[in-house]
Amino acid sequence: MIQGSEILLFLDQGARFQIAGNQPGLLITAPQSGTYEGVSVFQHRQNALPGDISGSGRFDIAGTLYLKAGHLEMDGNVDRRVGRIVVNSQLLRGNGRYIVTGIGPPPTGPYSAFLVR
Repeated sequence: MIQGSEILLFLDQGARFQIAGNQPGLLITAPQSGTYEGVSVFQHRQNALPGDISGSGRFDIAGTLYLKAGHLEMDGNVDRRVGRIVVNSQLLRGNGRYIVTGIGPPPTGPYSAFLVR
C-alpha cells in the first residue's frame, strides 16, 4: 500500500496514473499549503495519457485527482473515495461505488467553480 499525508503525485509528460489489483492500494492526503494545496494527483496539463483505477484494492484520496487532458477509467468491486475529480472525460463501470467526498481545501478566487453538498 502507498500511504502518506501531505502527498502530491506529480505525473509529468509521458507518465500515466494507474492503480490496479486486488491488494491494498493508495491512501493519501493532499498538501495543506503551497502551490498544489489540496491536490493529491496532478498530471501535466498537456499529458493526455489515460488514467486507470481498477481492481478491489483500497483507493482513498483526500484531495483532487487532476488529469485535465486525460481520460479516466474507474472500475472494480469496492468503494473508491476521492476529494475531487478534474478530468477531460471519464468512464465508470463495475459493481463498486465512487464517492466524491469534497475533502480537501476548495478552490478559491473569482473564477472558481466547484460542486458543494
